[in-house]
Amino acid sequence: MVEKILNDAIRSAGGKRKFNDRFNQSFNNYEFIESHREELLREYNGEWIAVYNSTVIAHDKKYNVLICRIEENGYHMEDTTLKFITDKESTTLY
Repeated sequence: MVEKILNDAIRSAGGKRKFNDRFNQSFNNYEFIESHREELLREYNGEWIAVYNSTVIAHDKKYNVLICRIEENGYHMEDTTLKFITDKESTTLY
């Protein structure tokens, strides 16, 4: 069952190489967010951010507006990492 789910994910991503590329990009984006947390808090506290290649490409207080900005800027949702930036304790769901 797990193998089928993984194979379906790899196939839907465009193959193993594309899957690995997206996984690595996502990992690097999360690393960027964590390593720049204080700076991001100062600039975007209380907002959603979209990160692409370790760069904030869009931000907004409203999630749906952020999605529109990502698409308006020519990016694809599956290539970006979204995170709500807050100084309050929160839980991230994957």
